[in-house]
Amino acid sequence: MKLNYRDRVILLAVIAIVVLLGGFFGLIKPKFNDIKENKTARDAVQQEWDGLDAKIQQIPTLRDDIKSTKSEADKVSSMFFSGEEVADGNLISFMQPYQLDKYMQSIMDESNLKVMSMEAGSIQDITLDYYYYTPTVPTTAILDLADLNGNYTAEISKKLEESNALSERTAENLFVQQYGVSVKATKDDLWNFMETISKMDKAIRIDSITITDTDFGIDPSTGKLSADAEKMKDASGKEAGVSEVTMVLNLYSVYELDEPVLE
Repeated sequence: MKLNYRDRVILLAVIAIVVLLGGFFGLIKPKFNDIKENKTARDAVQQEWDGLDAKIQQIPTLRDDIKSTKSEADKVSSMFFSGEEVADGNLISFMQPYQLDKYMQSIMDESNLKVMSMEAGSIQDITLDYYYYTPTVPTTAILDLADLNGNYTAEISKKLEESNALSERTAENLFVQQYGVSVKATKDDLWNFMETISKMDKAIRIDSITITDTDFGIDPSTGKLSADAEKMKDASGKEAGVSEVTMVLNLYSVYELDEPVLE
């Protein structure tokens, strides 16, 4: 069949369109699909990077928070006995019995307490409960009848709020060393010793105290030294009414928080 000029032009145009469509589906479309897949992968990588970048931006804040927590922990642990009382430079270091005796002896000497006997214990792990007072509130049918507007119930809840909160807190573990000592002391010297203990910025507590002669050698009827106390004089010759006193003291210790690595 012989084609005229017009038919040949139309045929060439159709062939060109077919070639273009074939090129699109054969070459351009796969590339387009690759671009779409790469964009999806790029979006995933960008999302992962944004997450990592957000964490990186938080590092200075986290570092400051860690330092602040460490500082607060140091303040709390400074109230407890640790290696600094022993001063041997070890990380894990608590007072041995002889070191505890040496430490306490200096406090006794300052208060003029004459040590007759002592026993310094080794360190022990204990659980220390919180101290709190629970008010006694009778809740009976009489209260239910009187509490028409709920005011009594609200007041009771307010009174018990603190003790309820403390009773739910977890008891903490720490270390304790006991120091038992028997001394001879005047009333003033004993009082001065107890005041010294109460003012110490360390976790030390007088667990028990027994005073053999609560009059400290003073005759209540005369207000003067008794006959037995007259026989007791110190080195300067000054008359001093004394009594034998037995005490048990608890010294509490904790591990200091190790220095965090922040770099």
